[in-house]
Amino acid sequence: MDHEDRTGVVEQWLVAVGRRDIEAEQRLWTPDGVLELPFAADPARRSVSVGDPLAGFRRTVASLVPALVWRDVAFLPVNDDVMVVEAAADGVAVNGRQFAGRYCMVFRFRSGRIGRIVEYADPGAVARAFTTDELAAALGG
Repeated sequence: MDHEDRTGVVEQWLVAVGRRDIEAEQRLWTPDGVLELPFAADPARRSVSVGDPLAGFRRTVASLVPALVWRDVAFLPVNDDVMVVEAAADGVAVNGRQFAGRYCMVFRFRSGRIGRIVEYADPGAVARAFTTDELAAALGG
């Protein structure tokens, strides 16, 4: 998979995630794909498998921030199977507060699809946009 192909898949993923199009996002993953969120705040899950778990996670996130607009996206190829993506995302939370997050994501590809993403996100963005009680209610904690 060359740089252009990987960039195209990531661009599709950014559009799908920004629009909260769960079905479009799922089509970009391998069946055994995993989203890892090492900096996720409790009670959020730190690893989410593709399929129903990822769809449920995305619905929960969409209930908090209905849409995201990505900006300042940089595609940094590592090799034929790995790409690092730096980006910022803005949105308005359902509570009316601004959500402004910064991300560094490591995408691993298999057979032209996303096999794994490790998403290093600014936990402060969530803390600025939501109270602990709002997060606990949305995440079931």
